[in-house]
Amino acid sequence: MRETIYFAHANSFPATVYRKLLVKLAEHHQVDYIDAIGHSAHFPVTDCWPHLVQETLAHLEQRATAPVIGVGHSLGGILLFYAALARLRRCFAV
Repeated sequence: MRETIYFAHANSFPATVYRKLLVKLAEHHQVDYIDAIGHSAHFPVTDCWPHLVQETLAHLEQRATAPVIGVGHSLGGILLFYAALARLRRCFAV
């Protein structure tokens, strides 16, 4: 079973903007992401992004069967860092 890379995009750039990178990563890993984080009414954008961290964790809880390698750009990196701190068992590398 291949390790899963969970990619988190920067603000204002949906994950599919990084398509070329994600395709290359998919040659050796499972790749997962939320295409546009912060667009769900259940996870509003607020100061310090606690709801976006929860959106990230909810996605991982639903889809990841094993710990993931978190790869993020800008805001996405911060969200993954906070997510890993909150639920260390979900990420084995960030």
